[in-house]
Amino acid sequence: MSFHLLTSSRRHFLRRLGLLATVSATPHVLGDTNARHHHAPGEPDWLREWNDLPRRPVRESRDSIVTACLQAAERGEALSVYYHGGTTPGRLRTFSPDLVFRVPLHEHRYVSGYCHLRHAPRILRADRMALG
Repeated sequence: MSFHLLTSSRRHFLRRLGLLATVSATPHVLGDTNARHHHAPGEPDWLREWNDLPRRPVRESRDSIVTACLQAAERGEALSVYYHGGTTPGRLRTFSPDLVFRVPLHEHRYVSGYCHLRHAPRILRADRMALG
């Protein structure tokens, strides 16, 4: 189940069951390597909650995109990628990955890094990326 698709009443119900509280209360157990996200004013609650989830680093993969991101992050290199998401889907961008990770309750892998198109840090979903 995707966390951002949960309504606030469902999140409240899962917290009451202890399922969400367990995830957010144990970042050190889950391998959280990142400092907490700085929240922007007006940031939606679902995004704030997603950003506060612990990040489990991905160290290896059979997926060619994930492997390329892991290698680029290790070498400190940038990649040319098409990202089929965001405000300009399918546009070629230069992206410097620094971490490939998963978050609890999500099946997808994510890549954090610096987007040279937007001149800002971004988190991209790996299955929406294609090498350029």
